[in-house]
Amino acid sequence: MGIQDPLLDLVTNFDVSKLEIGPVRFDLTYASDYRPSNRSIMFAKDDADYLVIDNHTREIALLDSQSDGFVIGYCAKDGAHFLDALLEMARRTRVHYPIDLHNLPVIDHCENARACASKAGGDKYLWFYQTALGCDKNE
Repeated sequence: MGIQDPLLDLVTNFDVSKLEIGPVRFDLTYASDYRPSNRSIMFAKDDADYLVIDNHTREIALLDSQSDGFVIGYCAKDGAHFLDALLEMARRTRVHYPIDLHNLPVIDHCENARACASKAGGDKYLWFYQTALGCDKNE
């Protein structure tokens, strides 16, 4: 029996082409320049770069679309942790309507990034969420 991966289950068994969470777009329509490899499986994009599952470690990585498999960094321990982190990102960044312009909440992007990284598997993955949420590392 193969490895159970809820992320692979999601992208292979459901139409996620319109799903976007933060910078992560599951629509692969514009991913025709991706060169498949035995090392990873692409499942989404982050801006122009590719989000992949490493076939050996199961980690989620961000690959540079302009190079041949250069790993920009790692995003989560595995697919389940990545989904947990994305759900945390969505929970922390959703807009509540109606918006009270006189009482806007103070948003701590760095705290949100730390919470997402914790769900992703730890500080190794913090950079991805800092970038995605606009955390100024000096905050």
